[in-house]
Amino acid sequence: MKKAIAILLALVFIAAGGLLFVHNWVDALGDDVTIKETVLAGDRKAAEGVTVTTSSHYEETPLFWDVKYRIGDENKLETRVSYDKKRDDSLVLDHVAAIGISHSDAEYWSSEEEPPQFGYPMEMFQEIIDKTPAGGEKYGKVVLADYIDARIARVGGYTYHTKPEVEIEGTDDGRYFRFPMTEKSEISVHVVKDEEGEIREISTTPYYTYEVDSASAFSADYKEAYIAVSDMSRIEEVADGMKTVTESVPLEEGICGIHHFPTTVETDSNKNLDVEVNMEDGTLVYPIKQGNLVERLWLSEDGSLLQMITYEEGDIWFTALDSKNYEEKQRMRLFTHGKNMCTGVVVIEEMNSMAIFFDDNHVVLFKKGENSWKLEGVDKLYYGDYISTTFSDNPQDKFAVAFDGGRVAIVDAKPVYAGSYYLWIYEEGKCKYAGEYDCSLGEVGYHQTDDPVLRNTYQNGILVDFEGKTR
Repeated sequence: MKKAIAILLALVFIAAGGLLFVHNWVDALGDDVTIKETVLAGDRKAAEGVTVTTSSHYEETPLFWDVKYRIGDENKLETRVSYDKKRDDSLVLDHVAAIGISHSDAEYWSSEEEPPQFGYPMEMFQEIIDKTPAGGEKYGKVVLADYIDARIARVGGYTYHTKPEVEIEGTDDGRYFRFPMTEKSEISVHVVKDEEGEIREISTTPYYTYEVDSASAFSADYKEAYIAVSDMSRIEEVADGMKTVTESVPLEEGICGIHHFPTTVETDSNKNLDVEVNMEDGTLVYPIKQGNLVERLWLSEDGSLLQMITYEEGDIWFTALDSKNYEEKQRMRLFTHGKNMCTGVVVIEEMNSMAIFFDDNHVVLFKKGENSWKLEGVDKLYYGDYISTTFSDNPQDKFAVAFDGGRVAIVDAKPVYAGSYYLWIYEEGKCKYAGEYDCSLGEVGYHQTDDPVLRNTYQNGILVDFEGKTR
C-alpha cells in the first residue's frame, strides 16, 4: 500500500510540473519490483542466458515499468521506471494486416441521404412501401433471392503499432466472388412515412446471417494481396443470443481457394499507406475443397513461399506453395486438433526457424532445409496447474520467440498479471525446461485487489532473447 501511495503522490507532483522533484522518486519505484521463479518441468540450466523483457504501464498515464530478467547462475533483474508522454510502447509487436470478407443483410436509409445510399434495389421494397400509410409505419418480409443473384463482398483491414500504418479496403459487387443468395435469405423490412406520405426511413434486419471463412496475406510492399476462401455458413440467432451454425452453404466451383489480387497503394502526408484491393482483377491460384478451413495464410520471411495452416476434418495441415507459380512444394499433417475447429494461429519466423502456436496449446517447430521446412517437433506447452484457454484479441502480443540456432525460447504473457509470464526452452523439438515467472507488479489480478497500483497496472508487451544475440 505504501508503494501505491508513493506512485499516486508522484503522479500528482508530476501533473503539477514537479518533474525534477520527483525524478529520483520515480526511479526508486523500480527497487520494489521482484520476480518469483517456479520450475514447472525440466532443468533450468537449459534456460541460462535467456533474457525476458516486459513492459507494463499505469492506467491512463505515461508511467511505464520495463522489467528485464536474465536467467543464469545468479538471476539478474533490471527495472526501469519512466514517465514519458511521447512514448508509443515499443514492446508491442507489429500486427499483420488482415482482411475479411463480409456481407451484411442489414441496411438502413433515411430521407436525409440524397440520393439514397442503399445496398439493395429499391423496387424490392415497393409492395411494402405501397402498403405503408401516410404518417405511419409498416413491417414486411422480402426474400432476397427473388431480386439478387449474389451478395456484395467487402474487404477491409488495417495495421496498428506499425510504421507505417496501413489501411486496406476493397469492394466486390458479386462479379468476382459470387456468394449466393439462398431460399432462406429472408429479411425483415421496416418502412416509415411522414404525414405527407413521403418515405422518411427504410431499414432491414436479417432473419439469418451468413459468414465467410477467409484468411489473407500481403506482399511486403502491399502491392499484392492473397485471399483464401474456404467456406460459407448460415448462422441463426437463437433465443438466448448465442450463435448457432446451422448449415454450410454450397459455393460455386472456383470460389473456394487462394485468390491473388493486385492492389493500388497510395501514401499520405504522414507516410501511412492506403491500400485498395482491386477485386475485379482476381485470379484463383490454388483451389481448396470447401470445408477445409484456412486458419492462417502468410508469406515466408524471404517471400518465396506462400504458406498456410488448414483445418481438415479434425486434423491440422501445413502447406507451402511456390509464390511465383503456386506449385505445391510441401504438405504435411501436423496433429489432430482437440476442438471442433481451430480459432487461433500465431506464426513467428526468424533465423531460418519457425514456431506456430495453436489455440489448444500446441506448438509446432520447424527449421529451414535446403528447399523446404524440416519438422523439428510437435508438442503441447505445459502450464502446470494453469489451464490456458483461448488467445487474446491480439495474439501477437501474447507470444514471443527467440532462436539461437539450436535452442528455441518461447514466452507466453500471463493475462491480467502485469510483468508475469511462462517460459519454455526447446532443443531438437523437445521441451528441456518450463518455468513460471510471477512479477510483483501483477502478483494478483487487477480485478481482484483493492491496491490502486496493482489494480490499474497493465502489461503492454513482451520480448525474449538469448544473451549476446541481436534481434
